[in-house]
Amino acid sequence: QGRPIVAYSFGSGVTTVLFTGGMHGSEPSGYATMLAWAQYLQAYGGIVPADKRIVIVPNTNPDGIAANSRNDSQNVNIDRNFPSANWEASIVTASGTLPTGGGVTAGSEPETVALMALTRQLQPRLEVSFHAQGALVGANKYADSTAIGDVYASTVGYSTMYYNAEAVMGYPMTGEYEDWMGEAMGIPAILIELPTTSGNYLTSQLTALKKMLAI
Repeated sequence: QGRPIVAYSFGSGVTTVLFTGGMHGSEPSGYATMLAWAQYLQAYGGIVPADKRIVIVPNTNPDGIAANSRNDSQNVNIDRNFPSANWEASIVTASGTLPTGGGVTAGSEPETVALMALTRQLQPRLEVSFHAQGALVGANKYADSTAIGDVYASTVGYSTMYYNAEAVMGYPMTGEYEDWMGEAMGIPAILIELPTTSGNYLTSQLTALKKMLAI
């Protein structure tokens, strides 16, 4: 629908850490927390290590956020639209099956295309996604993602779901962003499920976020 997807960049080091939020528009807590994280770094940019570049995309689904809809304007779940090995057009959701919820084809949505292009451009050392809800930490199990997830989870007091995410969430998950970047580029990624779908969790996440800068 023409809304911009904005990336904020801090630092000029050779190693990038990428943070994303708002992929599901009905989970605005991830968007609010990542926007607050960008604002924090704008005020305290001196905490970014000299060898790092920090990129934050608070709102990867602006149409969904605007409509308070889990999916984008085409009723596609962006986090099921990436061309991972297990991508499927028909997806299972908490409320039933959505025949084209994964997109007509893998990577069909402009939001997906934009995030894939940015990820390829940045080749981040780590990607951290924010969703809701559940006070949980997942990992794509590439490189040292589970070790990084352990650091994050222990810092914020969340449980991990590395090998039982589908059982915990209650439905199969195909075409995920984290799976695609692991398969395509070997990038480690972790996924944070914030406790509620609304609210700004920067204060409770700040210590863990700072630790991610030193990874």
